[in-house]
Amino acid sequence: MLEPAQSTIAQLLFADETAIDFARIVGELERVLSRLCGDTVAIAWDCDDLVTFDLDETRILLSWHDMATPNATTGVQGCLTVSVGPQSGPGIAAGTQTRHEVLCSRLVDRIQGRFATEAVIWHQISGEMHAEDVDILLHRMPP
Repeated sequence: MLEPAQSTIAQLLFADETAIDFARIVGELERVLSRLCGDTVAIAWDCDDLVTFDLDETRILLSWHDMATPNATTGVQGCLTVSVGPQSGPGIAAGTQTRHEVLCSRLVDRIQGRFATEAVIWHQISGEMHAEDVDILLHRMPP
């Protein structure tokens, strides 16, 4: 039975634009996924601030956004977007949605265990996550 395909997204907000080492986070995830999944992981960089990891039915997306001007109210200067969802297709196998949500939550927990975040904003969107979706969520970020 197929369930509607949804991506689970977390926007981790940081008060310091140098709060994280994006390349290091990407490298660590790449090593773990390569060890667990072997050659079935397709990694694609979009510029130097967005990377996707495509597995059999799963897409993991990481994106770093350095705010040009800090938010005057909150002081937020950077946003790390973490997304786990379907790679493509109209639906996913039963139970896969829950695995995507759990994996996204675990990635966020691991990052928060190492880097101090100001807040985390959670979202879900229909289908596969793309760079355009990251931009939309950044523009819709509450003040």
